[in-house]
Amino acid sequence: MAEAKAAVRAAASKRRRRAARQRGQNDIQTLCAGVQPGGGRIAQCLKARADQVSQGCKTALAEARAGRREQRAELGQGGDAAPASPPPTASGGQ
Repeated sequence: MAEAKAAVRAAASKRRRRAARQRGQNDIQTLCAGVQPGGGRIAQCLKARADQVSQGCKTALAEARAGRREQRAELGQGGDAAPASPPPTASGGQ
């Protein structure tokens, strides 16, 4: 049951991100032309140009962030969350 709820919430989060992208498409095309999507690069581009981003796009991004926070919180409560950082290497990096 918990897995089904998590899947539904993950799908809802994906829909929110897609909606945010659609609402901010003009800003993305204008402000971040040439930025390769993925790895948070579009979000970083928009953040760097926050003073130029439209209010609709800002609202959509805030909604998408809230959805991701909610999803992470639920995963953390269920013990299924990924570690915050990778485990140390055998060499210890020193």
